Amino acid sequence: MLHCYRGAFGPWAAFSRRRAMPMSRTVLLSLLAVPASALRDSDGSARPYRLQRASPVTKALLAANVASFAVVQRRQRLFLALAKSNAALARGQYYRLASSCLLHANAAHLFVNSASLHNIGPVVEAHFGSTRFAALYAASGVCGNVLSWSLGRAPLSVGASGAIFGLLGGWAVFLASNQRVLEARGARNIGESLSSLA
Repeated sequence: MLHCYRGAFGPWAAFSRRRAMPMSRTVLLSLLAVPASALRDSDGSARPYRLQRASPVTKALLAANVASFAVVQRRQRLFLALAKSNAALARGQYYRLASSCLLHANAAHLFVNSASLHNIGPVVEAHFGSTRFAALYAASGVCGNVLSWSLGRAPLSVGASGAIFGLLGGWAVFLASNQRVLEARGARNIGESLSSLA
């Protein structure tokens, strides 16, 4: 289990591992938090990590979503060439698994996904870092489209919903894995606030 000694919500977060994690969990946490090999320095001491304040990948994704929507509005052929099409995927056009994540069916679809990404993106990117955030977003989007293709219920689809749900799932795993630490930090913050009022 990962432990944070100065809190994930403070300017510095130091993580250490008290016991070995199962391989599947280690691999997952390598995307979601700190890789197992980086939890400790060579002398065994906890290594500090600064939370990222900026969210460049989130901003870039939001801009890409809006730009792609504007571009394909009057280019129906381009829209159909990039959308997730089960028939086209069966012919080997696998790029659609990724390109369809940047397309949206209408303005309402774009607004909902952009609002969701704007709300959760900066928080997740701050804790995971831009590289892991981008990897999780891309992998979730592609895997969501692979699942949709395998189920065969949506012959033609677009949207970033799979990627956004992947971020939610990753954030949920992170919170669950660090529940005791975050609860202790929250209780400590409440106690400090109450003592300052006394």
